Amino acid sequence: MINYDNNNFYDFRRNSIINSSGRDAQPSPQSQSIGLRFKPCPSSWAFESLMVAIFLCLPLGLIAMYYSSKVENRYHTGRYDEAAAASAKARSFAIWGARIGAVAWIVVGWLCLTGSLHSHLFTITI
Repeated sequence: MINYDNNNFYDFRRNSIINSSGRDAQPSPQSQSIGLRFKPCPSSWAFESLMVAIFLCLPLGLIAMYYSSKVENRYHTGRYDEAAAASAKARSFAIWGARIGAVAWIVVGWLCLTGSLHSHLFTITI
């Protein structure tokens, strides 16, 4: 929980503001007037980044995992814009990694089916 104003706290699990007795509370007019509002946490793209790194494109998947690890930390420290930017970077690296990896798998599969990859890889010269 984060101290919202003098007697109220923000509970991330319930996504609500509660007072010191544990009941839901409304933010004070003072906190509303200075613009204290909590935004939802952007997607971290951690699972997608991990899948891209394992199955499709390791370099771009690792970069996406780096940015996805920064999303929740920046969100919980109150840096919402930086969390959204890290989420956008993680998303773009994960999507590009998936695209490049899918094309690479298709090309390798095509080369294996046509036999041109097999003949070059397994030729033994003595």
